[in-house]
Amino acid sequence: MSEEIKCRLRQAGYETFVEARPRYRGCSLWSSLVYVRKGTFKGVATVTNDSREMEHIRRIAQVQDGIRHIAKIREIIGHIIVYDEAPGELVWESEQRPPVTAFDRMGQEFLSDLRRTNLVHADIRPWNVFFEPKTQSFTFIDWGFSFFIGDQIDHLRCHIQSRGHALSDGFSISQKDLEFNVQILQGTTTPETAWRHSSAEFEWRPPWCHSLA
Repeated sequence: MSEEIKCRLRQAGYETFVEARPRYRGCSLWSSLVYVRKGTFKGVATVTNDSREMEHIRRIAQVQDGIRHIAKIREIIGHIIVYDEAPGELVWESEQRPPVTAFDRMGQEFLSDLRRTNLVHADIRPWNVFFEPKTQSFTFIDWGFSFFIGDQIDHLRCHIQSRGHALSDGFSISQKDLEFNVQILQGTTTPETAWRHSSAEFEWRPPWCHSLA
């Protein structure tokens, strides 16, 4: 994140500190993310210069109170988005296998709330979900590929279809992604198999997720 953006955050009363360094090489979002705090609040901030994406984030902010298990949008400052900090660590960073049953239950609750708001996440993967061991809870993050049913999503079609999803039923995309995550946690598949990823994207993987190759 640029010094100009950090300066804008400081002007809004936020202190900026550690920048994220995820172990998954394909996480483009994380390259522009920095942790922030203001008083007792701790969160993360990211930036977008895409007006279409920013309008989409504003729409999500309007419906987010009805969606369980997400890191809420705290504030929008120009083209900077400040989110609540997700507790715990990324599922993909967890040394211990997260509980499959709890993940599936909370994931289904998350998808149920999304359906009520006509919102599709479209990118539920182990590096977009946080796990908090003490509370056995999961938090879903990253709206970069999400869309509302009825939106024109031509800019997302290549990404979604390249991962083997059909666009005929938008809700089925996130449902299938959730099922893939469950299978990965169970050890019956890998991200390469589930989403047609290249093994080159996985310089590191958690000890409970081995390659099936």
